[in-house]
Amino acid sequence: MRECRQLVSTNLGGGSEFEERSTRATELEDLTILRIDFEGVNTFNARVEGMALCVFSRDKGGAMRLRPEMSSVSVQGRNAVQPIPTNGG
Repeated sequence: MRECRQLVSTNLGGGSEFEERSTRATELEDLTILRIDFEGVNTFNARVEGMALCVFSRDKGGAMRLRPEMSSVSVQGRNAVQPIPTNGG
């Protein structure tokens, strides 16, 4: 799980902070998928929220290994300002 938190931190950038809102794990035959929902601030001190999906496989000794090529982090700004519609201009 430490590796998944590190993946989130790396994606948000240096000096970022986040809190986990929820964590869920799904066990498959040879993979474990960990989902972390989070909120916090990124490098630019912008409030963000997002989700990390971290995929782990087991090596022959049973140790869990993060599969970064199969893992992802999605982030969006909180309270984002919507563009103001104009009248054809």
